[in-house]
Formats: sequence, C-alpha cells, structure tokens
Amino acid sequence: MRPDDLRRALLDHDPHIIHFSGHGGGNQGLALENNRGQMHLVSTESLARLFKLFKDKIECILLNACYSVVQAEAIYQQINCVVGMNRAIGDRAAIKFAVGFYDALGADRSYEDAYEFGCSAIDLESIPESSTPVLKSRNNPKGDISANETIPDNQRKLAVSLENPEGQVSLNSAFYVERSPIEVDCI
Repeated sequence: MRPDDLRRALLDHDPHIIHFSGHGGGNQGLALENNRGQMHLVSTESLARLFKLFKDKIECILLNACYSVVQAEAIYQQINCVVGMNRAIGDRAAIKFAVGFYDALGADRSYEDAYEFGCSAIDLESIPESSTPVLKSRNNPKGDISANETIPDNQRKLAVSLENPEGQVSLNSAFYVERSPIEVDCI
C-alpha cells in the first residue's frame, strides 16, 4: 500500500478499525510502498497527523508490525485504542494474535478483551511472544497494558533488513507476501 492508497481508503471506507500488517522500523516509521514499488518508511508524526483527521470515526488501530509501539504511543494521542508491538514479532505470533483479537471482537467483546484474547492465543500455541503486543486504551485507567516493559529506543533493532527490491521480489525475501492458495498451486 502506498501513502496515497492509505489516505484514500480511509476517506472512501470510513473504517472503525484499522489493521496494519507489515513491517515496522521503530523510530524510523512503518513500511509502505512508494510509486516505484520500493519501500517507503512513513514517519510516526505523519501517521499521527493523518489519523488525527479520523479521530471521530476510528475506534481502534492494530499495528501488527515489529517495533510499532512507537507509532502506537503517538497515534494514541488521537485514537482511543491502539495496539503496537514492543519488539520484533514473528509471523506465527502476529497471525495468532490477530485471530484471537478478531475472534473476540466477533463475539462482541471489548477491544481490551480482544487484546487479552489475542495474547492468550499466542500463549495457547506455546509461542513465547505473548508480551510483545501492547495495548494503549483510554478505557484502561493506566492507559496501557503489557505483560512486559517496552524495549528502550537505544536497544531497538530493525526486525528485518530493509531492502529496495527491483523487479520481482525473491521468494525468500522478508517482504514477499504469499497469496494462497493460487501461489501454492503454481509453485
């Protein structure tokens, strides 16, 4: 998704929930694509400014990306409920968290409960990353929920090696997105 695509989608669809599933670079921002199909890091400030324009519409933002707690903290100044990751999160843990989160929302539970169900889903699979998601919520008196403290900025590392792919993205690239089932059949 390119920055223009994000802005237009927000205007066209008026969503209540935003789910970003991708790559994060901590203080460097979240990875989107530029017009040439190359990675483009969007700054925390730019994202917070954009989401401020939708503060009366958006209820919750889930940043399912490594080191995205930085963006969650900034966006939380405008949006009542934001989930970010305080360190790198593996694909299995990220998927399990999302499944648990949306299962709970589908059962008409609160965002705070959905967060707990997401963390529990990671735990139930014996994946040692259940303390990676952090919830920033105005419905919680403390403002945030986390089983562990966040990693200080000076200890943050990029979860993946950032690359500017040219042409076809390699199948073993961290930026390759598998589109099942058609690709499985093709491969």
